Amino acid sequence: MMKPHLSHAVIVDDDRSSLEAMGFLLRRAGFTRVARFARADEALAYVKRHGADLIVSDFQTAPMNGLAFLRAVRCHPRLWRAPFLMVAASRDETQWKLSIEFGVTEFLFKPLSARDFRDAIATCADAASPPRSAREIVRTGLATGIASAAVCASALKRKAFLRLAAARDDPAPRTR
Repeated sequence: MMKPHLSHAVIVDDDRSSLEAMGFLLRRAGFTRVARFARADEALAYVKRHGADLIVSDFQTAPMNGLAFLRAVRCHPRLWRAPFLMVAASRDETQWKLSIEFGVTEFLFKPLSARDFRDAIATCADAASPPRSAREIVRTGLATGIASAAVCASALKRKAFLRLAAARDDPAPRTR
């Protein structure tokens, strides 16, 4: 059974049977709302509007892959602390390492066993526990967010640079 503050999960996987299986396991774990998406870009729009207590995503989705989805979540001011479980069909160690760098909470390789998935959900639930003190906020942030913060900072710098470059190329606004 999940902690009382966890009730809303979002799953992204382009394989329908994986979506159904993970959704079933999340409901059995106590999640009352489980939103399923085949595309990460649609899931991102959804979580920006509705939030999520847990996000589960396949690494290989199109047009936005799981890593880009994770990066977008970690850079969002309301979502950056959301527990994120990444699953991957490929046993490529690079996918695992990149996911860790971008701040994933837990990582599993497919095929998923119900036990491993349940254990990963429990780990994510523990990570989602509200901090009890300022010291815990700092410790948790340092443990899970340094790489994410660096990724977000570079993305924000790049966005700001592109905005400045675009503004410089645009003619000055005309006044009437």
